[in-house]
Amino acid sequence: MQRVLEFLKRHYEKIILGLALMCLAAAGVLLPKQVEDVKAQISAPPAPAGAHEPPMTPLNVAPLIAAMQRVTNPPPLVLSGDHNLFNPVVWKRKSNGDFLKILKTGADALTVTNIVTLYQRIGLDHPSGGGFYMFVQTQSGKKAVEYVKLNEKSKSGLYIVRAIKGTAEDPSQLQLEILETGEKVWITPKAPFERPDAHVADLRYDPEALNLPKKKVNDTFTLDGEQYKIVAITNGAVTVQQSTTTKQTTIPWSGNSGSESRP
Repeated sequence: MQRVLEFLKRHYEKIILGLALMCLAAAGVLLPKQVEDVKAQISAPPAPAGAHEPPMTPLNVAPLIAAMQRVTNPPPLVLSGDHNLFNPVVWKRKSNGDFLKILKTGADALTVTNIVTLYQRIGLDHPSGGGFYMFVQTQSGKKAVEYVKLNEKSKSGLYIVRAIKGTAEDPSQLQLEILETGEKVWITPKAPFERPDAHVADLRYDPEALNLPKKKVNDTFTLDGEQYKIVAITNGAVTVQQSTTTKQTTIPWSGNSGSESRP
């Protein structure tokens, strides 16, 4: 054994070289056969398309199309709403000590709870001495009685009696000329002239649990230390204006407007 090890120690370079030459010789013998096999594969006619291959599964491009649409039509940037990056939430302590989360303040937090229509009315109270005692009511308020004669302007300045049907002592109808509009209308003792004259609105401000009843145009009120004025009331909305910024906000009313009782 000692001699074998000594022999390998002295001649290991020659042994390695011999093994390398043997591998090279084997490669030289096998190489021509491999070349012939590759030539045969290259020269063979191609197999018909799809003869041995399974059909390709359709590629799902829907996510790619959706991504392209998001890039070309990005959603609008909304800085308002419920997020609090640019809209910090206000918390208020209620009377019982609990905290109330306020998402809206000022005019945006106002709600309309009711709208009532007010009327202007002009009617015959009773005839007297060739003239007529007429009642006038504005904005459904208190009736005022005045004496008028035919073709004379009334004390209130609202109308002129232009014609009579029947007799002056017992008229069945009177024709009134409404001076503001120039229209001529007929009234009877039981059917006065009537038209909408104004509106009053009931408002609610939840952040302060504040009720604002019977507000009219030009009425003012205070919300969180800021003054507001009502600039318009219709059958379906109330418009308020902030005093410091003159910004106007319209609060819609989804209910049916009420009406003052008619006489």
